[in-house]
Amino acid sequence: MLLKLVFLVTLMSISTSLALECLNCDTIKADWSPRGCFEENVGIVDTIRDLGDLSGMFNRCVDIKMANGSVLQLGVYPGYPTCGKKFLETWKKSLERRFETEISVTCCDFDLCNGGKRFEAFSGILTLLLLCLHIYS
Repeated sequence: MLLKLVFLVTLMSISTSLALECLNCDTIKADWSPRGCFEENVGIVDTIRDLGDLSGMFNRCVDIKMANGSVLQLGVYPGYPTCGKKFLETWKKSLERRFETEISVTCCDFDLCNGGKRFEAFSGILTLLLLCLHIYS
């Protein structure tokens, strides 16, 4: 029994370290708000805890911004095909037609890498808060 418990704890710690955390906000799918993503409507999604992705399929954070700097979407996606060159070009052109402005779509592959400098302090504070809640729960 003790051996099973040690195995489960080890497995959980390994799978947690393999998770990717991305900032998450979507003003594209919702009724689009010209305000875009701001601290009050941005959260963090964990690929294992929130999506149950033990296979590592969701392995890229995505950041979609308008030319004026407004963030339209932050999220986690499968790297393939989403972050492939052709897919990104097509997605970008489609969004540019819809919003009638230049759009940038960026993929990255480390924790909380999406959102840019605008959300760096926010993501650090939110991560610290989540860590404290985890420790004291």
